[in-house]
Amino acid sequence: MGVRYHFGRFRTVGGFIGNGTLPQKYISNLCNFTYTLPVCLTGERRDVMNDPLEEMYHLYKTSIFHYLLQLTFHQHTAEELTHDTFLKAFRMFTSFRGEASIKTWLYRIARNTYLDHVQKKSSALEEQTDFSERMYADSENQQGSLDEKLFIQHILSQLTEKERTLIVLRDKDLFTYREIGLILNMPEAQVKVGIFRARKKFKEYYIHETQGDQKNEA
Repeated sequence: MGVRYHFGRFRTVGGFIGNGTLPQKYISNLCNFTYTLPVCLTGERRDVMNDPLEEMYHLYKTSIFHYLLQLTFHQHTAEELTHDTFLKAFRMFTSFRGEASIKTWLYRIARNTYLDHVQKKSSALEEQTDFSERMYADSENQQGSLDEKLFIQHILSQLTEKERTLIVLRDKDLFTYREIGLILNMPEAQVKVGIFRARKKFKEYYIHETQGDQKNEA
């Protein structure tokens, strides 16, 4: 009997993700591993925050970290890019014009930080491989839900960065089409088409992988 996959908390309409294109059964919590942010990325939150930059950091650090983890598949790299994202945001804060929400603005900075990292490094594939090898090595003690999440990560790793980003931003982080357009610098109509195509490809890869597993079991 194969692995049973549990499917988590996403924007759903009648059991379907978003506009009904991608059935809920084809997607799970995209990156809900038991990672904890290091001390340098958390710190102690005071009861009252007078510094708007500090408040912004504490409000969004976890979301930004998990978004970057879903792009890099590598915890240490995601931690470093989260740190770099907020450093850039702090330096650029006076230029923030309020044309988008703070969260949308931060995600755009985070994605650009990731793209800069990819351009400077040729190790993106190595990072994905390292992620899978480390997680599978630990799976003996965490077999249950870990297998299903690794499976979803495996499917996501076959998509392009933009396809992964579209699915994560819409179906996990619940951004509107307009907000996604601002993050990716894309027209809203193009965002909708991109999400439709990304979901379709995800579904095709998912079906192909699961049917292959069933044939092997038979």
